[in-house]
Amino acid sequence: TFTVRLDLSSDSFVSVRRRIAAVDGDDDDDSDGGPQVPVGGAVTLAIATELGEDAEAAPPTAIGYSVTARGRVVAAGSLPYVADAALELTAAADWAPRARVLVFAALSGEGGEVLADTLDFAVAQQFDNAVSASFRGGGGGTVEPGAAVTLDVQAKAGETSLVSVLAVDKSVQLLGGSSALAAAAVFAGMAGFGPAAADDANDWAFFERKHGVEDLFGKAGTV
Repeated sequence: TFTVRLDLSSDSFVSVRRRIAAVDGDDDDDSDGGPQVPVGGAVTLAIATELGEDAEAAPPTAIGYSVTARGRVVAAGSLPYVADAALELTAAADWAPRARVLVFAALSGEGGEVLADTLDFAVAQQFDNAVSASFRGGGGGTVEPGAAVTLDVQAKAGETSLVSVLAVDKSVQLLGGSSALAAAAVFAGMAGFGPAAADDANDWAFFERKHGVEDLFGKAGTV
């Protein structure tokens, strides 16, 4: 792991890492986002703040955070300032396929210097309301022309789902292209609105360039 110091006027900084339970049962800090988080699973973050000599007399009063996914803020809040803080979040379905958490703290001195850091992590690609469909009738999935078949559609009880049915002759596929709508294709489209792997704030290439707080807030999708 490594620590990043932003191009601030002082030597103060804040860093965020994901805390992951190691195989032996001990907690382990992982700075690259760690394994994929299941929907409803906990994301435990370790937030460390180090103040330079010129900032020790004016420490932050709180640490703020926001989580962005699919181009919008999906969670935000704050916690009292301590040098080593822990934050636990619960991943939701609308965080998939990738979320970025931004943590920030403002020094209480006259300058109001802001410290910030970001962390990306992957979320399991799961719809909030899963819908399944299957045919009844005909052995082995084959029926004679003109025979009746039944399409069974199942959705989560108590939820409202918009279900569209499209029937396409197999010969259409010979012309190229596809009208099939797969979950993978949907999530691939969603990924275009969230943090991109090529612009990952946790990649070393990102830190080879000097980035300030304005860059981090922009890349977190909050400004």
